[in-house]
Amino acid sequence: MATAATVRVGGGGGAEKVVSLGGVGFSKTHKVGGESGGWTNPKANIGDVDYYKKWASSRNFSIGDTIVFEYNRQSDNVIVSRNRQDFESCRTKSLNRGASTTGSDSILLRFTGSHYFWSGFPGHCQAGQKFEILVREGYRPPRPRMPKLYVDSTFAFSFPFIRHDSCRNYSDPNPPLLIRSS
Repeated sequence: MATAATVRVGGGGGAEKVVSLGGVGFSKTHKVGGESGGWTNPKANIGDVDYYKKWASSRNFSIGDTIVFEYNRQSDNVIVSRNRQDFESCRTKSLNRGASTTGSDSILLRFTGSHYFWSGFPGHCQAGQKFEILVREGYRPPRPRMPKLYVDSTFAFSFPFIRHDSCRNYSDPNPPLLIRSS
């Protein structure tokens, strides 16, 4: 999984540039609607029913990224699904129970493929308060290699046996071997 760090450079009006240093991958945090928009009914408050569709299509999403929704919890919520039919039909029945309703929700992207987000408040999804994203494989750091281990009996017995006060009565004539990595 990508490392949990975000580096923002320049960027204004919700624009985000992510810098990669020496092959190190970075997760991104995407604030829905940018710094000024937020999660709100686009037809009533923004005047553009395609606002969130345009916002989502202008970004790249990877495993490990986080999507942040900020909204008025009295008049909105967020439904998250991987079901395209529910998304296209703006389905809310039974899905509203699992909706995010805090007013400040962060959703970690853990799977590749299509993800769908929409408002479960009446009329909001139909007014364009929805978007879909395609999550791609993010940077995965290489697996750490285990060092080769070997036992060096001459090294282990070349030092006097050191006793700790808590082991005062310890009298093992064969202390354990030390293991060194190469």
